[in-house]
Amino acid sequence: MKTFIAEEPKILWTILFFMAMTYAYALEGNTQYFAYAAMAVSFLALTTRYHLTVEEDRLVMIIKVAGVKVRTKQLQAMEITNVHQIIAGSKVIFIVTGKSGQQMKIHRFKPHSFEQEVSEFVDRNGVLLKQTVTKERKQ
Repeated sequence: MKTFIAEEPKILWTILFFMAMTYAYALEGNTQYFAYAAMAVSFLALTTRYHLTVEEDRLVMIIKVAGVKVRTKQLQAMEITNVHQIIAGSKVIFIVTGKSGQQMKIHRFKPHSFEQEVSEFVDRNGVLLKQTVTKERKQ
C-alpha cells in the first residue's frame, strides 16, 4: 500500500489571489464582495491536497482542503470497468471509470512512481487498460 500526494498548481491560484486583492481594494460597493469571494476560492485552492492510496484491490483518493478531509473517493478493482491512460509527453493521466459511472482522474501525484503503481494495480486486477499517446515521451 503506497500513498501519493498531489496539489493544485500554485502559480495560477497565487496570481488570482493577488489580482483579487488588488480589485478588492480598488472597487467599492457590492462588486468588492466578488473580489473577496475570488480571494477565498483561491486561498482554498492553494490549500487543497489530494492523497491517492493504491492498495492491493482498491484505489482510494482523499481530498483535503486546509487540512480538513472534504471528500473520499474509492473504487474496488471489481467495480472498475476500464482505465484510460493518456500520455502527453512527460505527463501521464489515468482516468478510472467504475461500473456506477464514478470517475477518478489521477494525475500530478508525487513521487512519479505513482504511474508504475497504478499500472501494476491494473495488471494485477485484470482491468481493461486503454492507452492514448498525444505526444511521445522523450527518453
